[in-house]
Order: sequence, then structure tokens, then C-alpha cells
Amino acid sequence: KTDGDVINVSVGFEKLRRMDIRQGHFILVKNREMVPADMVLLASSNDQGGAYIETSSIDGETNLKLRQRASIPKHILKLLQEG
Repeated sequence: KTDGDVINVSVGFEKLRRMDIRQGHFILVKNREMVPADMVLLASSNDQGGAYIETSSIDGETNLKLRQRASIPKHILKLLQEG
């Protein structure tokens, strides 16, 4: 439903097996959970929009790596935050 320039969207999450994740799915990953697929970080609870990722299963390195969320145009981000 649209009201002028505003688009109202309902969002819900469901549990899926890793093998059922497909391109285009939005994935909610909570603290200390394994990342089940190659992903683009869209948002984080961190004020700066970053997340520390441990990649030892990929490259053997045990140090945490900081990854920043993808840049979202400010006017879109504002609309998302206003809900």
C-alpha cells in the first residue's frame, strides 16, 4: 500500500535450513551465530553500523574482522528508521 511517496511494508522472519536460503533473502543473524551464507551486511545494532566477523572456518585466522554495513542513501535510511 502506498501513501504518496511513502511505501508501507510488513516484515516477518521464518526459520529456514541453510540449504533453503536463496539469493535475495534477508537473513537475521544474532550475536555469536554462524553466518549461513555469503551475505551483505545491511544493518547492525552497532551505532556505527559495523559487525565483528570471525572467519577462522574460511581462512584459519582467529582474529575478529570489522565489517561495515553497505552504504544506504541517507533519505532511504531515514525512512527505514522512522518505520
